[in-house]
Amino acid sequence: MFGYEYGNPALTILSAYAPTYMANGDEKSAFYDALSDCIKSIPKHNVKLVLADMNARIGRDMSSRTIGSSLYHDKTNDNGERLIELCETCDMREIQSKFRHRQGRLWTWRHTSGQTAQLDHILVNSKWRNSIRNCRAYNTMNVDSDHRVVCYKFKLRLRATKKCSVTQSLQLCNYTTFALKFMSRVHILRRILEGCHKKNPPFVATFVDFKKAFDSIHRVMIFNILRNYGIPQKIVDAIRLLHDTSIGSVLVDGRLTKEFRISLGVLQGDVLAPFLFIIVIDYIMRRCEMDNYGFICEKRTFARHLEKRLSDLDYADDICLLENSIQEAQQQLDVLNSNAIRIGLEINITKTEYITNVNAADTLKGIGSATDMAIREKIPVLKVKAGNNDVTVTFLLQTVGIVATCNI
Repeated sequence: MFGYEYGNPALTILSAYAPTYMANGDEKSAFYDALSDCIKSIPKHNVKLVLADMNARIGRDMSSRTIGSSLYHDKTNDNGERLIELCETCDMREIQSKFRHRQGRLWTWRHTSGQTAQLDHILVNSKWRNSIRNCRAYNTMNVDSDHRVVCYKFKLRLRATKKCSVTQSLQLCNYTTFALKFMSRVHILRRILEGCHKKNPPFVATFVDFKKAFDSIHRVMIFNILRNYGIPQKIVDAIRLLHDTSIGSVLVDGRLTKEFRISLGVLQGDVLAPFLFIIVIDYIMRRCEMDNYGFICEKRTFARHLEKRLSDLDYADDICLLENSIQEAQQQLDVLNSNAIRIGLEINITKTEYITNVNAADTLKGIGSATDMAIREKIPVLKVKAGNNDVTVTFLLQTVGIVATCNI
């Protein structure tokens, strides 16, 4: 069984149960080969932990760099030899034997006859062996088993960043979190554009507008998304009841038309409407994040320092897509459109615009048409000031309220 914890570094935990000492050799070989393949398939810079009932007894008669000197048994059985061979092959370390404890804290299993043994083992890749500070078995936790709980203490010290760039300081880990308000997103965009002005990386920001966003969402999709987000079925049924009974009529020449059923959109004016709409938009943007899109805020410098991207800034139905090139921006817009159509939303091409500092022949095109989209104040000249050696041109990006200056 695999367990993942994403981060830097990433943590991967494997839980396994090995064949008993009485199992035949083929069964044991198949298990250890499969476990070895799993360990080798994990990236080398990850923290790898194997928590397993290995049914292996490691004794003091064995000598290996993968085990320590604090061992419970005198002799090693066949499973113990296989475990040591696995550690040597996969560059793993058995950590219980690394720490000196009295014998009563080493055994992990008790037979009904009272016989005890150390059968449960914790393995860690050698790169992180010094991060394990302690490991021992405990009697204080009752898990209704003939095995005891084995606990380890893991300490990780990360390097402090010496220089923090503009984009690094933004802590853009969750691009679609509900906590940030609209002005926060404007501030983030301002900071990114200021950074682009200083370092001049290629940058494209697409401002997406949906046609009648609140009135066009498929209600069936709303309820399916709520269940996908873990909302209890009883609450979803209650919300469905409110929407299934919605009707309307139109006032024409002072008279109301016949009532008709409303089958699309959220109930505007209802207290739940903005929350339901935000959840739907979040679902769409999360599906778009599955593809590797986004403006590169921080390049990958080494194996543990991964590349960081910012794909979008969202507030209700106001969405800003960020990319490094016109081609990638077009692909990102196409992916957003395909996911939005499934929900019932349609991008308004006439109001969807973009800004860029890329001087290329390609332009961002509308969905399903060859018509170029409008560039919102790409480089509108506000004023020109003559200097001694150069000319400074000041631009005003009205979309985000930014005044930027560059030398030409």
